[in-house]
Amino acid sequence: MILSDEEIAAVFIDTLPDLENKKKRALFGLFDKPSEVLDAGKETLLKATDEKTAAEIYKKARDASYIKAAVKKATASADGVIALGSEKYPEELAETPVPPLVLYYAGNAELLKGKKIAAVGSRKTLPQYLKTVTETIGRITEAGITAVTGIADGADSAAIEGGLKNGRIISVLPGGLDKLSPKNKKGLMDEIVKKGLVVTECSGGTETRQYSYPVRNRIIAGLAAATLIVSGEEDSGARYTAEYAAEYGREVMCFPYGLGVPSGELCKSLVKRGAKLVETAEDVAEILGISLKEKAAITLSEKERLVYDAVKNGINRADKIVEKTGLKIYELMPVLGMLELKGLTVRNTSGEIETIKNL
Repeated sequence: MILSDEEIAAVFIDTLPDLENKKKRALFGLFDKPSEVLDAGKETLLKATDEKTAAEIYKKARDASYIKAAVKKATASADGVIALGSEKYPEELAETPVPPLVLYYAGNAELLKGKKIAAVGSRKTLPQYLKTVTETIGRITEAGITAVTGIADGADSAAIEGGLKNGRIISVLPGGLDKLSPKNKKGLMDEIVKKGLVVTECSGGTETRQYSYPVRNRIIAGLAAATLIVSGEEDSGARYTAEYAAEYGREVMCFPYGLGVPSGELCKSLVKRGAKLVETAEDVAEILGISLKEKAAITLSEKERLVYDAVKNGINRADKIVEKTGLKIYELMPVLGMLELKGLTVRNTSGEIETIKNL
């Protein structure tokens, strides 16, 4: 990776130790270009910080070996960086109250351009909602919109599955690119890097802390024109994303839930406060002001229709389906396979067959 002088200077400022973000932003604001901080005198630096810190920055800015080592560590695992003020910096994020000074990324940074939708929710999202968000995000990204989410289990992973189909997914991390959390998502992160984009405001070596998630969520909301809340309990981390989106004047959408569903409490609460209720990709598209491609009609053979109708009527075991339809077991198995491929049925953990889509 080759960085410009401006990118090197921006990373230098971003990684200055013992300097809070407020003062780092003040340093950025002092100059037309980040590189100017490297030549600034102590008196100029004092406008953004105290005397001791100004002297320390002045000293480090003139130590080429320090800058080289700091930048190397900060950009570990990154394909590149985008600094606040750069033409590449996403406009939607720059408009927020506290935009990241530097974005460290791996993957296709072109995805930061154009309209985006955030999709977040609980790790404990119910299976039918996971399928709905995957299908919804799949159709929305097929229409040219990029999805933004985290990288956790549940709603995040379902949104990623939908976005990966069209190579339009951005995953925002709460720590450094080389300090993935949760660690078991390394394979998924590698797939996102190949087909989409992984981005963070945290320099290399930054571990994820408990407070990292709500801080990270302001970026997810800030990148997107609208945020879809898939699920969440009232105190879920998705609440922060929804609140940030509302604060930024962006649309907030929620899936519907009935009474007594803990993972739907946040959605119900947000709808009461003015969030838009959505059930389908068409609902989301209307709010985003885009058109979706027509879905190809699903056609069934005679045998597929027999089996599908049987399962839809509650016959969920292979032996019972054979009895109902008159098919041989060797005829049934490929039919079940085709119904799964067409997204109409699924076999649950107990081996029973269930319908997941109505015709």
